[in-house]
Amino acid sequence: MAKGPEGKYIDKIHRQLSPNLYKLKMNMGMGAPGGIPDYYYEGDKACLWIEYKAIPSWDKKKTIPIHVISPLQKDWLLRAHNNKQKVAVIMGDSTGKSIILSAYTLSTNKPNTDTFDFYTPKEVAQHIETIVSTQKFYGEYNE
Repeated sequence: MAKGPEGKYIDKIHRQLSPNLYKLKMNMGMGAPGGIPDYYYEGDKACLWIEYKAIPSWDKKKTIPIHVISPLQKDWLLRAHNNKQKVAVIMGDSTGKSIILSAYTLSTNKPNTDTFDFYTPKEVAQHIETIVSTQKFYGEYNE
């Protein structure tokens, strides 16, 4: 089966990850609870749950398309965060230009890209590896 935009976007990031990093795609079939993030990553210091969102492009208004995160996904991520789990949403366009949203950002109403750094797939992979190997989040999501 051919991969869609989200699968291709995730592949760009995964190609940059260490082959030793444990990752698990959450394949949810019929009857599975909704909202579970796309991937689980595990390192020697922490675990990380990530919901990926591929978007066509970043708009000129610099708004983040937060509406693409379903209420179930948002609830799941915020509940896990409140239970001391590391969570993030990574959004990127077809070029790989990405932002990383934390639980704090998910709980705000209208975040805009003025407050975010954009990352390449390689930089996103570095963030993932740093989080699971040190328990530390970068910059904006260091809560």
